Amino acid sequence: MNVKIHFLLIMLSIFTLTACGGSGGGTPNPITSFVASSETIVSGQSVNLTATFTSGTGVIDNGVGSVTSGVAVSVTPASTTTYTLTVTDTDAKIYTKTVTVTVVPFSTVNISWSANPETAVNLSGGGYKVYYSSNSGFNISDSGVTEIDVSYISGPTAPTSTQVQLIPGTYYIRIVAYSALNAPSSTGGSSSTASVEITLVVS
Repeated sequence: MNVKIHFLLIMLSIFTLTACGGSGGGTPNPITSFVASSETIVSGQSVNLTATFTSGTGVIDNGVGSVTSGVAVSVTPASTTTYTLTVTDTDAKIYTKTVTVTVVPFSTVNISWSANPETAVNLSGGGYKVYYSSNSGFNISDSGVTEIDVSYISGPTAPTSTQVQLIPGTYYIRIVAYSALNAPSSTGGSSSTASVEITLVVS
């Protein structure tokens, strides 16, 4: 009798283990990727969102709406925004993925310098050119350098300051004084050597 009971308990134990060890599985997540062409932009810029999914229908929130897999949609967020892609598969199961686009505001920066004493700089046709770049040691003729013309308007001297809008970062600045650079060659015109490089950190 004891032997039979022991055998029965072993059989029940085997049956229980078999029942709990099912094959599992389930429907795979149809979302392959959800990305932004740039995750950091400047205020006013646009960015493309691209959702890739293998089945079902896709929708992006924050007013974007329905999307087609692999087809980019353009958005222009006014501030840092997290977009959520929702894909509903053919079994009505819902899957989501998010991407955040960080919007960096411009800062208004005042750049000023000492007046050049040359008379021609401080008359019509004269003034200054401000050059800036994100590369240290730049030449004013380098590609990607931004030029701002600060020309003489009126008064005893040409303006010795200007305002620029910049995003956070480190910038390098050089300034050139000029006289009648845009006048016909018969009237002459000259420019000074570019100033030493000035470092500007915008936070």
